Amino acid sequence: MIRIETVDYSPFEKHLAQPRPCLICGGGDKEEWARVGVFRAVRCRACGLVWVDPFLTEAGFNLYYTDYIKFRLSDAKKMEQRGRMYEIDRAYLEQFVDRGDLLDVGCSAGFFLEKLSDRFTKNGLEKDPAAVALARERNPRLAERIQNRELGQDGFAPASFDVVTMRGVIEHLPDPRAAVKRVAELLRPGGRFYITATPDVSSYSADLYREKWNQFDPIQHIYYFSVDTLSRLCASVGLKLVFQAHPYLETPYASPAKDHETVLRDADLIRQGRRDEVARSPAFWGNMMTVLFQKA
Repeated sequence: MIRIETVDYSPFEKHLAQPRPCLICGGGDKEEWARVGVFRAVRCRACGLVWVDPFLTEAGFNLYYTDYIKFRLSDAKKMEQRGRMYEIDRAYLEQFVDRGDLLDVGCSAGFFLEKLSDRFTKNGLEKDPAAVALARERNPRLAERIQNRELGQDGFAPASFDVVTMRGVIEHLPDPRAAVKRVAELLRPGGRFYITATPDVSSYSADLYREKWNQFDPIQHIYYFSVDTLSRLCASVGLKLVFQAHPYLETPYASPAKDHETVLRDADLIRQGRRDEVARSPAFWGNMMTVLFQKA
C-alpha cells in the first residue's frame, strides 16, 4: 500500500470508473469539493454527501492494495496506537451489547476481534487473503471463523447475527448501499450495526483542509459520510441511529494544545490564500465518528 504523502496518482488515471450519482439521494447536482492528482471529490448539493467521482475500477483497487497487511504491520508506533483505539472502540460497543453472535466486516488480521469480549461468538470477513492467513496464524481460535470473502458473498443465512461491526471500513466500499442492505438482512430483530473509526466529513477540519485533511485519501476512502448522511443510508434499510460519538481527547493521536495551535495557524494561512504552505491536518475534534444503529 502507498500513502497520499508519497503517491504518484498518474498511473491510476487509466483505472478510473464512470462518474456516479449521489448514493444517498440519487441526485446529479454536485460541486467539486477537493482535487488531488487525477482524482476529484464532489459534494452533492442536495444532501451533502462527499465522494470520489470517479473512483477506481476493481483493477485499479487491486493495483493499489498489493501489500496492504505488510504495510500496516511495518509501523510499530501506528500498530500500538491502533491497539489503544481498538480498546476505545470496544468500550463504546460494549456499553450497549457485550455478548451474542458477532460479525466483523473487513476484519483484517482479526486485531479488533481479539479485543472483543469472549462472550461474543466472533466471526470475520476479509477480502485480503494475506490478512486472513495472518489472522489464522495469530489466533487459532478464530481460524475457522474468519473467511476470505466479501459481504454479500458470505454464505450466511438471514438473521444470523446480533451484532455486525465495521471498523474503518464503510468509507472504503464501492457500494455502501448494498453493504448496509446486506447488514440489515444478517441482523436479527433488535440487532446492532456498529460503525467506528470512520471519517466525518461534517467536521471543521474536513471543511477547512479539504484535500489536505488527514482523512482524505482518494484511493482508500471513497465515500465521506456525516452522521446525517450515514443515518439516511441506514434508515433506508430499517436501521435507526441510537448512539453517536466523536472520539478525540481519549485517543492516542490527540495533542490538544499542539493540534489547536496548528489548526488556528493553518486557518489563518488558508484565509490569506496561502494554502500551499499548509501541511496535512492534525488529529482534531470531530474528525472521526462512532455510530450505532439498531434494527427494528
